[in-house]
Amino acid sequence: MKKSRMHAVLRLRSLAERQARGRLAESERELAKAREMLEQRRQAPHPEAPADVLSPLQLRVLSMQGVRSHELLMAAADEAERNRAARDDAQRHWSDATRELKSTERLDERRRTQLADAARLAAERALDEMVVLRRGYAR
Repeated sequence: MKKSRMHAVLRLRSLAERQARGRLAESERELAKAREMLEQRRQAPHPEAPADVLSPLQLRVLSMQGVRSHELLMAAADEAERNRAARDDAQRHWSDATRELKSTERLDERRRTQLADAARLAAERALDEMVVLRRGYAR
């Protein structure tokens, strides 16, 4: 039995929706991992400054550690934001793919209903023609 073009379109859109759903799940995992890394960096213990007098070099080292800690925290926050944007993009793609799939399914259902109606009308018309022919032969 030959399958219709609509069946092929429906299958392709179903595959596209599944792929989009997979990309969305991957984006969700990456976002969760980035948020976890950001939280770990925020909760990382900060080195305490020594209580005695600091040399300029020690002061510079402590300052650089703070700057580096801040840079790492900002990098983690940026990564989390990029992953959130990627997740949102994947969610939009999945939503579009799902909408196209549902649209194609409705179109396919409408086409099947129209074909069934046309077949029913053809059968009724054939029956009517048979009745008319039998009446013609009966006379």
